[in-house]
Amino acid sequence: REAFIALEHEGLLEIRPQRGTFVKPIDVNSVLGGRFVREAFEADVVHNLAQTSDTSLIKELRSQLKEQAAIADVNPAKFIELDEVFHETLAIAAGIEQAWGYL
Repeated sequence: REAFIALEHEGLLEIRPQRGTFVKPIDVNSVLGGRFVREAFEADVVHNLAQTSDTSLIKELRSQLKEQAAIADVNPAKFIELDEVFHETLAIAAGIEQAWGYL
């Protein structure tokens, strides 16, 4: 029940007492807005990191990308988890880990 309430607060479900629970249509404008914010954030992170040459960071990121490539077709859920770690690593390296939490 608590999960349904949380999903309703996120705008993903509509709960109608004594009628049922319904999945709400995806709000395309919200998706596009979220994508814009994430792309702007990541572009700024990459821009800032490109001005440095941290070889240990580059080695770590390459390792993470190899791990993602190896799992992508086998376990998509694990791939998404690894991809989040990759982007979080970038944010940490850029010194804006807290901002990553907002995404």
